[in-house]
Amino acid sequence: MLGIFLNGQYGTLIAGSGRYLFYEGKFSPKSFLDELQHCLSLLGLTKRDVNKVYFTPPLSFLPKNNIGPIFHLRLVPEQFSAFLTYPQGLQNLVKVLQVTPEKLIRVLKENKEQIKKTKVVSIITPFALVYPEKENKAIRVLRKFTQAIILKSQNCPQLGFREREKALLIADAFTITVHPYLQQLRDFFAPYSPGIYWVENEAVCLTDDFLQQACGKTYEFAPLLQIARGAAVLFGYRYALALFKVGSAFRLFQVQNYVEVSELSPSFSFITTTSSVQPLFAGIKYSLPDNAKGLVPVFNFSGCYFSDSYPYRFYQLAPSRPLRYIGFLTAPAVLTSFALCKQEELDKNKKKLLKYLHFINKKHNFLEKPVAFWQETSLRYLPFNHTILKVGLKEPVLS
Repeated sequence: MLGIFLNGQYGTLIAGSGRYLFYEGKFSPKSFLDELQHCLSLLGLTKRDVNKVYFTPPLSFLPKNNIGPIFHLRLVPEQFSAFLTYPQGLQNLVKVLQVTPEKLIRVLKENKEQIKKTKVVSIITPFALVYPEKENKAIRVLRKFTQAIILKSQNCPQLGFREREKALLIADAFTITVHPYLQQLRDFFAPYSPGIYWVENEAVCLTDDFLQQACGKTYEFAPLLQIARGAAVLFGYRYALALFKVGSAFRLFQVQNYVEVSELSPSFSFITTTSSVQPLFAGIKYSLPDNAKGLVPVFNFSGCYFSDSYPYRFYQLAPSRPLRYIGFLTAPAVLTSFALCKQEELDKNKKKLLKYLHFINKKHNFLEKPVAFWQETSLRYLPFNHTILKVGLKEPVLS
């Protein structure tokens, strides 16, 4: 199992299995394949021995000549708010244009030279599913100004505007940073094809392209999720809680089956002292799952001291690179696909997508003995009755 962090001009390559870490090395874009070969040679591995390669946030990099490689187009009404929350590390790398459809051509002409130099362009409209022709028309206009990759917000229909925009910007950054490495990896490992995954919480398999539907939701908190998982794996707890403090807010996560991490409650901020956390734990102990019997370990990464109180046993820990590395490399892998369909077509589409995913999985041997799952999300804001169907295959739960 290999893991890759892309940090500005340099990256980090790690290798491990389960709770054990075997290798950590730095690389530049030019030395990536040399470092990869050195890692395999040092560990006595062949290319066939590598079954998974993981990438993870944050996606930080330095633009050349101060030219932002990402161009983001907001096609919105005149009075639309200009507020935009940038994902971590991307604020100085994105050129944002907010324009009405009527003024699009004029604004593009005014920014012609910069658009010509950009590598990826994303476009978003407030109601991309209701009026997809607005995005599609803008894309046809953009094609006259640039040969860059164009990403559109229609590809993540299950999200509201703000979350959709966030996912889109992360997908932009992914296209700039990770895509160049994907082809290098596939060429390096040919004729074998290890699964390549994107990890925020779970590891989402990358097939032909990046899944915008699977990114952004936990982008900023990926390190916390991975550290929580790493602690559970390292100390061998099937069920555990992990407490962090981010600024003035505490965040509480639970780990089930060693590797399945979820936020147990929304972030909660206290104006008073940290003693306010104790009532929270007292309140949730009656709603813990069935596999949380007896003492419940709590990995306390908050920097605040809490005493044991049944059923909780607090472990005072500090976030560390080894814990994150272990939690990163043990992220449960999934292979997913999405469809927008009518209610009466759900079963037909479910069978169709599962058949496709099983075909892909068998062709590339991504997952052993996969378990199927699906999720249905109704779209209330559309003028017609449609549902987002998410279908996937995942690794079986550890015993």
